[in-house]
Amino acid sequence: MMEPQDWIPARRRRILLAGFLDFCLLTASFGLLEHCAYVLDPEIGEFPLYARILAFLVIEYLLLERLRWSPGLHLLSIRFLELRDDMAAAAGLPFAIWKKLTSVSVNAWVKTHESWFTLLMGVWMVNEGSKSLVRWTLWVPPYPEFGLEMSASVSAALSVARGAIEIFLAWAIFRLRFIALPVGVAHFTIALVSMWMSWHL
Repeated sequence: MMEPQDWIPARRRRILLAGFLDFCLLTASFGLLEHCAYVLDPEIGEFPLYARILAFLVIEYLLLERLRWSPGLHLLSIRFLELRDDMAAAAGLPFAIWKKLTSVSVNAWVKTHESWFTLLMGVWMVNEGSKSLVRWTLWVPPYPEFGLEMSASVSAALSVARGAIEIFLAWAIFRLRFIALPVGVAHFTIALVSMWMSWHL
């Protein structure tokens, strides 16, 4: 179990970046819901941009206010930590006051060892993964894979699988897990081989 000294205050830029990651992931979810709604009732049109933004703000507020959690916060190792009894005593203030206060903190080890490169790679993976999750809903022709023509259902399944792998890679990169290296190399090697084999189609 991590102690309070394992966490340091999160900067505003990191919290804003978490909000951007939430926007990418939640809008991808909206795209899936929109597609499902259209399949059920073709008369339902595309959700306007203002409706998507409003839905995002409402869901983001509920996640932060009720759960004190969001996908972006989780990816960036950010937590809302409540202050403890000994902290209140050390500050000379009633614990009842401190109990209402929380600290938006980031894992100290992650913050110390990460770099701009890992942050950029993680953001790129979230952006690519969220697009892959919904790309098949845009009614584009199925992409060939390994030189073979794919049916719409198989292409959709592969697109969702590719998006899930890229979201996992984002998590591993943000958390500085070594598994990101072999999984990332394998994922993009397979993608390049498939692209090369399908180039003539």
